[in-house]
Amino acid sequence: MLGSIFALLCLIVYGFVGYFSGSLGDVLADKPGFAGALRWITGGILVALGLRLAVPEPR
Repeated sequence: MLGSIFALLCLIVYGFVGYFSGSLGDVLADKPGFAGALRWITGGILVALGLRLAVPEPR
């Protein structure tokens, strides 16, 4: 019984997330400036993570 309730709640929550993320994606697809900013932000995060791995930690 508890597993069925959990599965139903997951279906509802993930359904809402999927629906609204698709709607949000459609709105943001019309804004080319957002795509450029997102590209720079994700690139900066990846570079920062790479530098953190490359620089040894002081002991």
